[in-house]
Amino acid sequence: MGDDGNAFPGCVFPKQLQSGITYYFQVKVRNGLVQPAQSEWFTGFFRLNNVPEAADLMIIPESPFGNDDLSATWTFVDDPNDVESDLTRIRWYRNGEEQSGLADQRTVSSSDTEAFDQWYFTVQPHDGIEYGLVYVSSAITIGNRPPVVSSLRIDPVRPKTDDYLTAIFIADDPDGDDVSVKINWYKDGVEQPALRNRTVVPPFMTSVDESWVFSVTPSDRYVSGNTRTSGAVTIENRDRKSVV
Repeated sequence: MGDDGNAFPGCVFPKQLQSGITYYFQVKVRNGLVQPAQSEWFTGFFRLNNVPEAADLMIIPESPFGNDDLSATWTFVDDPNDVESDLTRIRWYRNGEEQSGLADQRTVSSSDTEAFDQWYFTVQPHDGIEYGLVYVSSAITIGNRPPVVSSLRIDPVRPKTDDYLTAIFIADDPDGDDVSVKINWYKDGVEQPALRNRTVVPPFMTSVDESWVFSVTPSDRYVSGNTRTSGAVTIENRDRKSVV
């Protein structure tokens, strides 16, 4: 504009221009003292750019468990010809504290998470020209599923008075957590404290016609699973051949 506040002839106002397009211009400058023929032309260019935005921020999966990796997703919003650059900034937060080792990572490994942790991320999009604002995702909480036991049985299925009783079972955790177990043995319905957390009952502790079962309660570092009980076995007398 001139000193009087009016636009020079040929000026284009910003609202008449489109973002993402490069505009070239020429300006002839003189100060009123120089003859027109001695005035110089200056050439320049500029490009309008809308600040990039991020929308629909989400952590996938939305309800993760301990063996799930976390992935940050969002929608990049900008001029039609602009694409998101690798300068976009990503920051992860665990229980409100920034995890600096995960800067600019789109994925968090399950090995970096713990049950009941809260996680969210921020993203500051970049379109190759400039940064947008910082956007914050919703927080998710790492869930935990209790461990389970299955396939309980006593070996052998028809024990004799001189057989060892062995507890057979499978303990598993759906989230991949380490599992510990509590084992209880019952003789004729009565718990045997001396055999707690033992997988084998020696034959000197059994007698003919006794009924035996065992139970298992699994636990991970956070919760206990359901207690399961094996089928019963009955101690049989060992048939002995007569010695002549």
